[in-house]
Amino acid sequence: MIRQAVWAFLRLVAVLFLYLPVAYAFLIIIQISRPRFLEMNWDAYIWFTVLLLVVGYCLFHFSRTKEFGKLFLISVLGVSVLMMYEGQSYTISTLDISANALYVAFLFLIPAIHFILPSVWTRPFLFLLPVSALSWFLRMSIYQPVCFSYELYVSKSTLSPEQYDKVFELVLQSFPTTFIGGSMAFGLLIPYWFALYGPNPASTYRSLTRDYGVNS
Repeated sequence: MIRQAVWAFLRLVAVLFLYLPVAYAFLIIIQISRPRFLEMNWDAYIWFTVLLLVVGYCLFHFSRTKEFGKLFLISVLGVSVLMMYEGQSYTISTLDISANALYVAFLFLIPAIHFILPSVWTRPFLFLLPVSALSWFLRMSIYQPVCFSYELYVSKSTLSPEQYDKVFELVLQSFPTTFIGGSMAFGLLIPYWFALYGPNPASTYRSLTRDYGVNS
C-alpha cells in the first residue's frame, strides 16, 4: 500500500513538473493560432465523407486492418463534430477561449488522470486521443485541400485563364501547409502513450521484451 502511494506521488510530481508545462504550451499555441477554414460545400462534404466511410469499412472488413478501420471510421465521423464547433469560442471569467483549446485541454486532462491513478474506468477514454488526432488530420490535410480544389473547380467558369492559373498555383502551394498543419495533430499520441505505458514501466518493459523476444 505504501509502495503504491509512493509511486502515485512520483507520478503526480511527473505530471506537475513535466507534463502540465508541455500541455500548457500546446494549449497556448492552439489558442493563439486559430485556423480559419473555407466553408465546406455540403454536397462535396457528403460525397467525400461517404467515400471515406467506404474506405474505412473496407479496412474494417479485413482482419489485418480491422483495428485501424475501426479507428478510421470513428475519426471520419469525428470530422463532423470538429466542423460543428469551428470558429466558436466561450467566455470563461474574462478570457475568450476557443472551442478547440477547451477540447484539447480535456484531451490532455484524460491521460494525466490515468497516469496518476490508472483505472479501468479512465482507460477507455484514452481512445479519444488517437481518434481526435486522426480526425484533425483528416479535417486539415484531407478535407481542406478537397474544399480548395472543389471551390476552384466550381469557380472556373467565372475566372479568366490568368486568374485561374494564379489561383491554381496558390491552391497547390497550400497543400504542403495543410498537410504539415494536420500532421501536428498526431502530437496527441504522445500523451496517449505517456498514459498508456508510463504508469507501470516495469510491466511495459516485460511486455515489450516478451513481444519482441528480447532477453533481459
